[in-house]
Amino acid sequence: MKYFSRKIMYGGVSDAESAFIVSRYYRGHLPTILQRLPAPLAEVARHLSDTGAVLSLHDGLVRSVSVDVSHCALTLSLRAGDNAVGYYDLDLTYGGVDMTRLDLKLLRRFASHARGEALYHEVDVMPGGYFVHRILLWPAGLGELALIFREFTYQRVSQPDRSFVKTEPAFSIREVGTG
Repeated sequence: MKYFSRKIMYGGVSDAESAFIVSRYYRGHLPTILQRLPAPLAEVARHLSDTGAVLSLHDGLVRSVSVDVSHCALTLSLRAGDNAVGYYDLDLTYGGVDMTRLDLKLLRRFASHARGEALYHEVDVMPGGYFVHRILLWPAGLGELALIFREFTYQRVSQPDRSFVKTEPAFSIREVGTG
């Protein structure tokens, strides 16, 4: 992660310093790229939809991950929210994914973890018309996910609470040339 590194968020600096670093650098960087992001990605980056709905990934529990290699697509499904704003399912769909830089082992471990969460996330613009969505995962041993892609959409559906029954299998992959 470029801004929300594990060191900054957990142990390398004080809470006040980490808040300053994130606020100053990432929140300072975000306005410089918002116009270059697809509208749905800009909404997720700002944590607010154009209708005013909260879109925070913070502490979002992973419901499932689906990868379609033949179409260079990935869907990350989370249960996010809190008591203040309510809970919701957030399905993030990435198109034009750079499959050569996709960590399938990490995605499988994250999706299969009983309590895997997205702690913090950041988006950025990359050369060649690509975008990157970096997600700091929990538990700490899972690491960081970097999704590199060209297209992005999301779907948000309100839910009554944080609990859900995990889809089985929580990780699915469709290879080239399969049904």
